[in-house]
Amino acid sequence: MPTLPLRRGVTLGIQHGLRVEQLPELALAAEGLGYTDVWSEEAGGTDAVTTLTAAAMVTRSTAVGTGIIPVFGRAPAVVAMEAACLQLLSGGRFRLGLGASTATIATAWRGEPYRRPLTRLLEYVDVIRRLLAGEKVTHRGEFDLDGFRLQLPAPLPAPPPIYLAALGDRTLTAVGEHADGVILNNLTPGAIARSRALVADAAARCGRDPSAIDIIGRVSVLVEEDEERCREVVSRIAGFYLSAEVYRASLTRQGFGAEVERFSARWDKGERVQALGELSDDLLAAFAVFGDRDTVRAQIGRLRAAGLDAPIIYPIVLPGADQSRDDALAKSLDVLAVCGDV
Repeated sequence: MPTLPLRRGVTLGIQHGLRVEQLPELALAAEGLGYTDVWSEEAGGTDAVTTLTAAAMVTRSTAVGTGIIPVFGRAPAVVAMEAACLQLLSGGRFRLGLGASTATIATAWRGEPYRRPLTRLLEYVDVIRRLLAGEKVTHRGEFDLDGFRLQLPAPLPAPPPIYLAALGDRTLTAVGEHADGVILNNLTPGAIARSRALVADAAARCGRDPSAIDIIGRVSVLVEEDEERCREVVSRIAGFYLSAEVYRASLTRQGFGAEVERFSARWDKGERVQALGELSDDLLAAFAVFGDRDTVRAQIGRLRAAGLDAPIIYPIVLPGADQSRDDALAKSLDVLAVCGDV
């Protein structure tokens, strides 16, 4: 039998130097480089739907997915409408990625209590599946819905697969029981292998085929030979995530408990520079793949070997003498080229 090409994806994001209007260009260029997946992001900059819609309209073969839509700050009826439209606009290539997100995003930024996030996430999955199947849905629970049905001229040819972002054991188990795929983030190879096993075990217990559940993960990538510069950039990324309790808990489960405790004590007292400077290279490696070209390729290979069906590359672009929009895009494409056949 012929060997299937390796799947790989790109994250459409602006955190590392790109502009919003460049993201469709990045998606189209990634497709030309053989990338199979395009995923958006949503935190405090770009939303998950707008940029992905633009990417869906310029690409022809890649899967396109939201990575992720938080289930706080959007009504499930709105998410179902967005998902249906993206499925139709993309010609059936859409993947709906959902997640509980964090208390900061849910409450401080969007004004909703961060209450029972896993329960809310699973209620979203159930309600949205029913809506995308054409049902008229009434629901009472973490949110209420009263007799809503998608008002489309015709049923969807096929509902999009649903992926869940997962860090903890309960959510990974829920993926095995209820979802079509999982989106991992900020994990060591050992944690990826453990996550895959938890999903597979949960699926098997429910009579589902574990091999049918897609295991993907966002991988921030910095191709740079200057080790100190790498460390400075990646430590800032780590600090952003480690300011949230869910990621402190995740890194603690991955064996970095003492280091996370030291970081938290300094960070929470306002000693941010010291907190970042004390992070170890082993911990930083959970937040990004970085180094020269050979090192980056070897590290991505280890993530694949640990259980990722597709690494979703998030290029980190460092500012240089030429900080034009074309320079940022060219640097992002250089990163994708390095990662293109691993």
